[in-house]
Amino acid sequence: MLVRRLTATLIAALCVTALAIQLYIAVEYAHPSGHSVGGAILNYFSYFTILTNLAIATALVATAANASDARIWNRPSANTALAVYIIVVATVYAALLRHLYAPSGIEFLAERTLHFVVPALFAGYWILLVPKGTLRLKDQLPWLLPPAAFFVWTLVHGALTGFYPYPFLNVAERGYPSVLWSGLLFSALFLALGTVLIIVDWLLGSLQSRWQGEIPTA
Repeated sequence: MLVRRLTATLIAALCVTALAIQLYIAVEYAHPSGHSVGGAILNYFSYFTILTNLAIATALVATAANASDARIWNRPSANTALAVYIIVVATVYAALLRHLYAPSGIEFLAERTLHFVVPALFAGYWILLVPKGTLRLKDQLPWLLPPAAFFVWTLVHGALTGFYPYPFLNVAERGYPSVLWSGLLFSALFLALGTVLIIVDWLLGSLQSRWQGEIPTA
């Protein structure tokens, strides 16, 4: 438990630092880019990357502090859902978004931390420190609700403000049929990755049970 809490502290610290840097940059460049500070902050929280890293930071801070709500965040299902989300973040960024923007300096470090460092560390955290062997395939159905809510919010927010966080969700440029098709493809990606992680959970849970059965008891 101590190792898990220390690891959670490290990852949470990196995550919160990168999130704070990105928020500062969003506010700093609000007026030059033609946005109000409030609008810039709203747009900042309209990125799936930001929301996912924020959820991971919240979960890990609760775990590190052994808070009263840590029991909820410590559930294998909750941690696996977060692992699915953050792996999707890293995959989509590397495949579709990385070439669209070239940050530099501290912004580069924050960008890479949120899209690559935190995903890699949290994936390792999930593999090594989250209990295994309790998940079922049906557990992943509720995992689709946050991405679905994000998708609906993006369409509503975009229709009202003209801001779309990602080009493949930009209704103004691509139209609703293309964006809805993108939503279906991402739903399939979430389901496929969720299924893979559940199978990994089964395999690791089986190995853990076998190892424990081989440990001699006095």
